[in-house]
Amino acid sequence: MKIEHFGVRNEFLRKYLDFYYLLSTVGDAKDTTYMAFPSGNCPLGFFKNASFDEFPDQIKVHFSPGDSVQTALVGNFLKPLEITFEPNIVEFSVVFKPLGINFFIKENLGKSLSQTILRTNYFAEFIPIVGKIMKGAAALDEFEENLAARFVTNKQLKNLETIIAQFQNSENQPAEKQISADLNISPKQFFRLFKNHLGVNPTQYRQLLRFRNALDLSLKNLRNRNLTEVGHAAGYYDQPHFIKEFKKITNLAPRDFLSKISLEANDRIVWQFFSELSDSYNQEPNRSVMMFADDQK
Repeated sequence: MKIEHFGVRNEFLRKYLDFYYLLSTVGDAKDTTYMAFPSGNCPLGFFKNASFDEFPDQIKVHFSPGDSVQTALVGNFLKPLEITFEPNIVEFSVVFKPLGINFFIKENLGKSLSQTILRTNYFAEFIPIVGKIMKGAAALDEFEENLAARFVTNKQLKNLETIIAQFQNSENQPAEKQISADLNISPKQFFRLFKNHLGVNPTQYRQLLRFRNALDLSLKNLRNRNLTEVGHAAGYYDQPHFIKEFKKITNLAPRDFLSKISLEANDRIVWQFFSELSDSYNQEPNRSVMMFADDQK
């Protein structure tokens, strides 16, 4: 598997997009399997020569010959997801920051983002441009120009942006009731904002956010990492809380998980390579694992 990372060029779009990547298994002799972990980011993938089979906690991307390109949206899944690519598949993905994709689609995305993966035609008009990128053409500026033209907003998204910003302040997080009062919305409306636009409830989103924060903090200081300090800075109440939530998301304790990762693609993508012979994430440490680091601040 080959993967190339691209930064977001358009300054306006950087608020909503994290990065792009181009993945190819063309010429590979064997399947590639990796584990994707919950992140809060929302990848929108364009796939060439691909079809999908979805199972509980597992997605298989099969080689399906042809020149057509299809799109799939990855939702806010809450448990590790095993993904297997057969050889000869090409993927171009737009990795949106949390809530970012919602500003480019007029309808509420909560139902879509509550699914692990959703084949969609939301961005079908971008397929010809993506086809150029897949063939090596310099069409990223054209892609961004067309994407920026699709920008939409509404008051609900602005309220949700405000809430998320307060959630991100790990040192001083006001209670949900206080945030609701400040925004003049009811607790029920508060809950629905998350479900309608992100597909998860506020508690689940805070769990994703703490995980993202812990990962970012750990990756920034791999050599001198103090996990007690990382847990506190990421917003966990104490070390048992840190360990419990981390195991819930990754199936591993923080120290075990973080000791296995390495960085590729300008520190945006976290890889862990294992043997292709493994068949169980919990039972065998020798697996192929890839996950995405969230927006580096």
